[in-house]
Amino acid sequence: MYISTEKLAVLFATIEKYAGKKGGPIEEENAVIDDWAGGNVDDAYYTGVRDGEISFARDLLTLLEK
Repeated sequence: MYISTEKLAVLFATIEKYAGKKGGPIEEENAVIDDWAGGNVDDAYYTGVRDGEISFARDLLTLLEK
């Protein structure tokens, strides 16, 4: 599969954007999701999704920097 330089540049920019975001519970060592979500299941789900995206982007950056 061929990926153009332009597409790679967009990919790297997107990864850097997500990796630079401030996370929610991901930033805490002993986070309690219920404290973040206030008992709202939708908030807990979307907080987890956002933290997962941030964590994945950070992991990708780490791999790409090696």
